[in-house]
Amino acid sequence: MDLDPQSEDSEWFEAVSETLAFEKEFVIIENLGPEERLIPHVKYSMDVRDELVEVEFCGWGDCLKESFEQAAQAMYAHLYDLNTIEIKGYCLVEAEGRDLADLFYRFVDELQFALGGAPHLVVRKIVIQEFDESTFLLRAKCYGEKYDPKRHQSSKSLETILKENVRIDRSPEGQYKVYYIIYS
Repeated sequence: MDLDPQSEDSEWFEAVSETLAFEKEFVIIENLGPEERLIPHVKYSMDVRDELVEVEFCGWGDCLKESFEQAAQAMYAHLYDLNTIEIKGYCLVEAEGRDLADLFYRFVDELQFALGGAPHLVVRKIVIQEFDESTFLLRAKCYGEKYDPKRHQSSKSLETILKENVRIDRSPEGQYKVYYIIYS
């Protein structure tokens, strides 16, 4: 079968969905604890370079882990009004890379799969629980809810992130910044 993404044929969608066998499990939280209720301010900036093509994000923090969380959350802040996303559960995301830039790339790539595939999650808060800078491994809890088209409307889309556009800087004051570009 020819898998044409432009086709209106539902067979294409079913074939693509079957290839995404690494679906994320969405765990519903019955009673939110104080730690889960806490929603930090998202520290990021965004530069729309071309209205239809290129958006550069920058997330920052006092440590590398925080800058990864903030930069990844920026993607959801760009797509949705974060105030419309309730924390009803979480999804676990793991990523492993060859270096820090590759690790961040793979992390955001996993988040894109959670956004576009099952469980079609919209994320309000990202908490990296394990972050190993020496083995380039991270595990994160992504808090939010399943996408509801009545409440989570967006005129924006995300197509791809290119690994070569990921940049990680550390300022003389010790603050980390993670930059990346997404094409839409």
